[in-house]
Amino acid sequence: MDTALVSPEAVALLSRITGQKLNQRQLTPPVIFLAALVTVLMGVMFADGKVTDEEKQQLQAILDNLTPSESKLRKLAQLLLKGVKQHQVYKKLDQLTTLTIPLSEAEKLLVISFGYKILANTRGINSRETSYLQSLTNQLGVNSKYLAVLEAGFSGQETINLEALQQFHSFLNSASFQSIDPLFSNAASYILTELPAIPPSLGNQTVNSYSLELQQSATKIKESIQVCLNELDQAETVLNTKPKIAKLAKQEILEKLGECSGLYVKICNLDDKLKNQTIEQAKTSWQEWLDKLKEDLKEEWFSDVSLEEQKVEDKNKLARDYAKEFSQDLMAEVDNWFNDLIKLNIQCIDQDLEIILENLISFNQEITPDFGTHVINEIEEVKKNLYSTTEDFHDYFGGDESESDLLGWIVDGTGFIVGAVTSGIAGVFKFGGRGNDAPQPSIKQKIFEKGWEKFVQSQDEILNKIQEIIVLVIDKKIQSATDIAEQAVSYYEEFLERQGRYQEETEQQRNAEKAWISQQRQELEKVQKNIEVVLSMPSS
Repeated sequence: MDTALVSPEAVALLSRITGQKLNQRQLTPPVIFLAALVTVLMGVMFADGKVTDEEKQQLQAILDNLTPSESKLRKLAQLLLKGVKQHQVYKKLDQLTTLTIPLSEAEKLLVISFGYKILANTRGINSRETSYLQSLTNQLGVNSKYLAVLEAGFSGQETINLEALQQFHSFLNSASFQSIDPLFSNAASYILTELPAIPPSLGNQTVNSYSLELQQSATKIKESIQVCLNELDQAETVLNTKPKIAKLAKQEILEKLGECSGLYVKICNLDDKLKNQTIEQAKTSWQEWLDKLKEDLKEEWFSDVSLEEQKVEDKNKLARDYAKEFSQDLMAEVDNWFNDLIKLNIQCIDQDLEIILENLISFNQEITPDFGTHVINEIEEVKKNLYSTTEDFHDYFGGDESESDLLGWIVDGTGFIVGAVTSGIAGVFKFGGRGNDAPQPSIKQKIFEKGWEKFVQSQDEILNKIQEIIVLVIDKKIQSATDIAEQAVSYYEEFLERQGRYQEETEQQRNAEKAWISQQRQELEKVQKNIEVVLSMPSS
């Protein structure tokens, strides 16, 4: 797979499908392969306008087999299933082409093979969906001779072209995928085990063959050559931008540097101001928020559940469960309030970083859109993480409820509340009392009353702790913002130094560099072709 062929359109498409803001670095070979695989398999399933439960199960089984349990790839596969269906990407060949451009022919054949796998296990190879796969094979540029192997193999035909079968096995030899990612070698093995094995008589024929170890070495060398070719492409891009960089007005660069340096200093000086400002807002808004929170929670916790509670045998356990639920609800509400407070006060940092980002993008467009993308991507990442305050809040309070200081203040390990409530459980349900006894509050209501009482008693400690966390969080946000702003300043400074060097270079020197790059590329491509011959042969 050539990830250099991943286009901005592919990044935008996968961001839309998954509902996540992705960048080019995140589109790794497994991610691209999974996206193409899910899209094609969904296309096979919807080819006749209806999807059976059996097809859904087959698709899920394939994805579960290829992705480790609880892995990010497993979670990504589920996002892809949902997004591809929602946006009907399988109906749009131009979008499917965008996803599959970086795939090698072997990887494209793997995708097509899984389509036949689903058909073989559900509707049968001769179904209408087969025409969809045939059309797709032509669209992706996969040699159609392999379709005959797939159709014959998955339909259990006794007659099969042995030469084509041997070529198919060689083409999808899992060893050639091993160094890319286990996902690919697993996928290749998955398909090959479903197809007929190469007869021993054919394997013993006099053909050029290479050992498995040699082919594995050849695969690694091929990958190294591709890295070298990519480096040459990058060197050529830099070489072609040199004249543009040399001709840029120095005053323009100095102005960009000056503005960026000013914003860097401004962000550095925001530290104490933002801390004091946020803490003051926390103090002044705390009581009003507390009053509103009590009313909101009370409405939820005072719902009539007496009949349901009477059916529960272990009232003590019920009380403990309620106490835990109350503490979780309270933690979530404090969390949300804290997040809103932080977000409100860090907007000025975000605005300053946005100016730096827009200036960089505008500046780089004058040279080439890809120039300086590493700094741009890092600024975008910092801007996104500015608002990730929930994670910080839980980190500082302690993620485990049993270890959380805040939860300890709220419910005192739930013991205080549960003890106060369970002592009156008999009264709640009038055990042993007369039929005309006045109804008592439910366990749930009493948990709320005792829990809120404990929370209010601890509110000064909680507010003090929140102020400490505000200082820690603001420090973290300021640090990440100043670090990336400093990188942007360094970028302009290095650019000035680079421009000075380029202005001293002669046209003769640049022509010599172009010739050297071209010569190295030709030699590497020649070696690469020889390696392709080795990999195309059956292993011995």
